[in-house]
Amino acid sequence: MPTFDHVFVSLYVLVVVGFFLVDFRGQFASAFVAKLSQSRLGSLPAKEGQAYVLSKLRTKTCRAATSMKDEMQEIPIPRHTIVFIRHGESVWNQDNIFTGWQDIDVTEAGVQEARAAGELMQRQGLEFDVVYTSMLKRAIKSAHHVTDAMGLGWIDMHKDWKLNEQMYGRLEGLNKVDCVQEHGLEQVQKWRRSYTDPPPARPGARGYFPEDDPKYAGLTNFDAPDSWCGTPGTESLKDTQARAWRLWREEIAPAVKAGKRVLVCAHGNTLRAFLRRLDDIPNDLLMQLDIPRATPLVYTLDEHLNPIQSTSSMYPLSGRFIGSMEELEAKVSKERTQCIPPPEKKPQRVKTAAFPDAETAGSYMCPGF
Repeated sequence: MPTFDHVFVSLYVLVVVGFFLVDFRGQFASAFVAKLSQSRLGSLPAKEGQAYVLSKLRTKTCRAATSMKDEMQEIPIPRHTIVFIRHGESVWNQDNIFTGWQDIDVTEAGVQEARAAGELMQRQGLEFDVVYTSMLKRAIKSAHHVTDAMGLGWIDMHKDWKLNEQMYGRLEGLNKVDCVQEHGLEQVQKWRRSYTDPPPARPGARGYFPEDDPKYAGLTNFDAPDSWCGTPGTESLKDTQARAWRLWREEIAPAVKAGKRVLVCAHGNTLRAFLRRLDDIPNDLLMQLDIPRATPLVYTLDEHLNPIQSTSSMYPLSGRFIGSMEELEAKVSKERTQCIPPPEKKPQRVKTAAFPDAETAGSYMCPGF
């Protein structure tokens, strides 16, 4: 017949184990064990000792459960996933030319970039119900190749001018390195990357929309972003954000809230504008933000469509790029050096039998020979 001591010791062990299960950090368990270790328990009669243990168990368990409930309420719960992707390489990307609203086609390399991105997302288990893209063929074709590679070529595709690339005004059609040599790297980078500085006006332009392009027939300056300063044929990133975010409010956000799995296939600055608003990125960091081509950027959103920080995100973004880190770094590095003139090639010094010390002899050989 077990004695009270045996029963009490068994209960003691169960209480300690129970507290560690209730609160994995053991903060309540350690406090209660300390109380049980005090000599005051030994002076209590049997029934009072049992009541003391059980009352402490109920109190600590309730507190632990309440604490865990509060902590769970503070953790954002993932509700939605949206993926942003920039188009594949265009002909003017290849030639390092400012493109803006010029409707330039993708290269064969750009097609392969888009298809590779689609295959990567398929391997990651991503699926989509709808695609939003711009009115420019480099984005439209990239979106087609991405979804086709995923076996989703049949899903809805919405084309909207609000997702067009930022207008580059007079810079459109000019080589980026040539612009740097004429205006200086600091000024060109402001036009390319700042939030408020628009490039110079496009020659011959009289309004916001190109007058001779049927894609924008029926649109007037009243449809332009509210922030547009009125300079013909150009805009700042602030203007780009205003129009892109209008589409977010009117169409993309409602689709996401309705449970649609959304892919946005757009342009570098359009996506920078989106992410600035979504992640509340300050302007000084925005200057340093580059979006590599054809690289899926996955965002997880809570029920209010606020981004949830990914454990593998790259600051200052909350989302995560998927793919090889080496490839990502190479793409970003290429983006950041577009406006930097290539270093001048110097003649290569070589050693000869007659002059083994090339530094002293001054023997040279042209590169490639």
